[in-house]
Amino acid sequence: MNFKGFYIWFGLPVLVIVVWVALVYVPVDSAMKKKEGKLVTIKNERQKIDENIKNLTVEARTQENLQQSYDDFMRQAPVIEKMPEYMRTVMQMAKSKGVAIGSLQGYYNSIDVSQKTGLVYPIFEVGLKGGFLEMGRFLEELSNKTGFKGIQKAHISYEEKEYPTVTGKFVIEFKALKGKNRESK
Repeated sequence: MNFKGFYIWFGLPVLVIVVWVALVYVPVDSAMKKKEGKLVTIKNERQKIDENIKNLTVEARTQENLQQSYDDFMRQAPVIEKMPEYMRTVMQMAKSKGVAIGSLQGYYNSIDVSQKTGLVYPIFEVGLKGGFLEMGRFLEELSNKTGFKGIQKAHISYEEKEYPTVTGKFVIEFKALKGKNRESK
């Protein structure tokens, strides 16, 4: 048997394939793997940059909203010197809601003027008389005003002779600006 011809006909193509794999395929494959690795790192960096940009835009919007809220508060908050005018508007609002203000007493000794912040918190004791639901609507609208801080005490009572009408004493704390900060800004 002549195996020389067999080795040449089958060995030569195998040798060509092995040489081609060693000289062409392996270097090309390793270069492609390096490029894939680079693409993965670039993709990861791009995702990080996109996340950072998203975080920065969210932070910028938050800062913008905070600044707008601050500006709105500074525009709408009462100044302590003009607190009587502010309380007059509160009384008019109560009257429009069907609630009568029987008494209004301010505790100006509660104001700490030595605070470093630009806000003071005057406290008023307000006596209300009217329907329960109307009183609730008035207090709800009052709580939506910028100068409202909170109700410290509340006492509601009724007499059977005047049943639909209830009376209440509320100790309400407001927020006001010290001095003329608003006018200088």
